[in-house]
Amino acid sequence: MRRSTLLLLIGLVLLSFGYTKNHNGNDISKIYLIGNTLIRTTPGENIRFYDIANPASVTELGKIEIEGNSDVAATGNYMYADRGYDLLVYDISNPASPQLIDSVLKVFQTLNDYEVWLGGDDWVGDDIGGASGCGGSGCGAVDEPAAAPRAESTGAANDASGQGGSLARFMIVDNYLYCIDREQIKVLDISEPTRPRYRNTVYVTWGIETIFHDNGHLFIGGQEGMYIYSLDNPEAPDRVSEFTHRRSCDPVVVDGNRAYVTLRGGSRCGGFTNQLDIIDISNIKNPTLMKSVEMAGPYGLSAKDGTVLVCDGQAGLKTMKTGDLGNITQCGLLDGLTAYDVIWYNNLLILTAEEGFFLYDATDPCNLKTYGKLF
Repeated sequence: MRRSTLLLLIGLVLLSFGYTKNHNGNDISKIYLIGNTLIRTTPGENIRFYDIANPASVTELGKIEIEGNSDVAATGNYMYADRGYDLLVYDISNPASPQLIDSVLKVFQTLNDYEVWLGGDDWVGDDIGGASGCGGSGCGAVDEPAAAPRAESTGAANDASGQGGSLARFMIVDNYLYCIDREQIKVLDISEPTRPRYRNTVYVTWGIETIFHDNGHLFIGGQEGMYIYSLDNPEAPDRVSEFTHRRSCDPVVVDGNRAYVTLRGGSRCGGFTNQLDIIDISNIKNPTLMKSVEMAGPYGLSAKDGTVLVCDGQAGLKTMKTGDLGNITQCGLLDGLTAYDVIWYNNLLILTAEEGFFLYDATDPCNLKTYGKLF
């Protein structure tokens, strides 16, 4: 059997791991907000940049074509994006003209949907130098960077790390980038943001999919539960506890002493459970279920001060008041769309749905006001 055919077959086997699918079985676009720049992916095709300084009049700034991309994260003027096995580093100080400045080759073990095989044995892509990466047998030495570090410049991206949606597989915490890679967390040092360095691989379990950070802990959402890791040693996240459930797909977010987890059954997720779980994490070493709320087929979510926004798939975006566990109420609904993920930042809400990307005034989350639609 030819090498390219064999690798493609392996890739098909691995498609069920680590990538959140919509009800049609397609990968869901990821969204990331940094400063006034919204970054969104078209899985396997490209990454687009939008100026949302005026959310009622959004402007597209630029686009990068990346075959094999699924996730992004950004800090300051730099964006990190996966491309098949590799991690790419872009200078996005001018989002109208992002510049590829470095890469970490073969840091990821996962073959995903979007790698391109060109009639033979070679994978197509631009291999710009950088760390030699992993490739299944540990990570090797670091090569010279692809280009000299660029001077910091002022642009739409600000000097702080941004915010991703709840379906994110990448998370930046201080000087480290944490990436979900099938059953593992890959840890990269980005203290020198133009030249990320591989530091560690932490085994979690089969079927992990999402990552969230709160108060010095990583919360990992997987098909069999939620896993909590301490960042006391940021290069070696240490498991503190876990909360397991019947097999299902589940992103997780945290609000105060509560973790909110959506469980979605059916398709590749297995199981038949569709619900929102509210978990007490006041004792981080012993998370306990407080309440379950029935849902139709939930995906991503966001939570703030006891108000939870749940992307309930074809049932729309639901706003839930959960402060009183004995009287959880739904105070808002955006129907007529299939909701997948959300970023809730101050009074701005960014929603990704099958019908497009929407921006809302979330001053009153129970009564969202539409700013506009990206497409």
